Amino acid sequence: MMAEVGSSSVSRVSTAPRPKLMVMALFTFCISTKELPAFSIRTYDEYSALMKNDYMIWEEKMRCKNEHDKICSYILWSNIVSGIGNFDKEAIVMSKSGMARLWSWDNTFNALDLADKDFELSFNQFIYPYRYMDSHGRTPDCIASTCITRAFVKAPVQGWIYKQLVTKNKKYADTDIIYKIYFHMKKNTEWWLNFRGETPCYYHGNDSGSDNSTCFDKNEIIESPDLIAFLSVQCDVLSQMAEKLNMYTDIRIYKHLSDELLQKCLTYFENGEIFVRDGVSKEIYRTQSLMPFRMIVLENKLPQEIKQYIITKLENDFLCPFGLASEAKNSPEYCPDSYWRGPAWAPDQIICSLALKNMGENELSEKISQNYKSALEKSGFSENHDAITGEGLRCNAYTWAANAYRIL
Repeated sequence: MMAEVGSSSVSRVSTAPRPKLMVMALFTFCISTKELPAFSIRTYDEYSALMKNDYMIWEEKMRCKNEHDKICSYILWSNIVSGIGNFDKEAIVMSKSGMARLWSWDNTFNALDLADKDFELSFNQFIYPYRYMDSHGRTPDCIASTCITRAFVKAPVQGWIYKQLVTKNKKYADTDIIYKIYFHMKKNTEWWLNFRGETPCYYHGNDSGSDNSTCFDKNEIIESPDLIAFLSVQCDVLSQMAEKLNMYTDIRIYKHLSDELLQKCLTYFENGEIFVRDGVSKEIYRTQSLMPFRMIVLENKLPQEIKQYIITKLENDFLCPFGLASEAKNSPEYCPDSYWRGPAWAPDQIICSLALKNMGENELSEKISQNYKSALEKSGFSENHDAITGEGLRCNAYTWAANAYRIL
């Protein structure tokens, strides 16, 4: 507990034993900076009945079709927190079994799952990290009840996710909702374009979401086509939003930026292959990570040659019996349980499957979806899965796995 809530100055204090009174005083200070909710006195049976009723209402709202849907529904419901510390509105943490925080891209998949079932909760998830941006527009890496971590950021998937949200619930296209999102998304997009170099780059693997991807083996600072593609899509979304808000200068600015970023992204395809670039030396190098292939979010804006290359690589190099592997299955760096160097992850299945579907590539989209859902049905809803055997890995009862099952 102390490691999570303590400040950096606390972590430098001597590790010699402290008097219990000092530790308790520090702990009390850390948790009392936010008002805690009042608790009513009820018996165990009264609380049990109250929770059972609350869950039954929730399950009906989730429109469960089978037993796996019911498990997904329970995972989401059981990971909702509210009314404590930084969680002043209902938030869905990733897993109370070990990762009880809201990360600044995980939240968007919760929002997408709930878009057509509970709009208010969906909207709150989508907007949460934006509410905690700093004055420059940088979102936090993650939010916990007692602290906000700003050491890293996360890939700007919000623009592409917003397009999927509108498809699931037209309310996201209402002018009043656009107004609530637009200025946040604009501010965050401009942070990426102003503060991460002429060609926006990741400063660390954690910024990309694919923490230990082989893309970062040569240098932590890299330029990668997925980041440029996310920003191109986001600028396009901002241009469309600006049109709905009658912000005529912004329409032109963000349309121009979207096109410029698109062309920049396409230059990361050379001699029939996609590459990444060292963010300092600008050296080109190639890896067998799935991460750069997230540029598929550009969908039908991709030239046919690049589109076909990505489709072929996904099917031949990454598709496994239980989903897309995060590292090509024939890569010397592939390892079944190595975080982002082999296992199948929910975000990649959602991004690639939905993008392929939007492009009309229904057969491969369905294959990715069914393979990954087979892993979930076989082994449960873990943070990630062995792409070959389907075995659940790392943290269990993980909300983005539950999201993926229902989104796909």
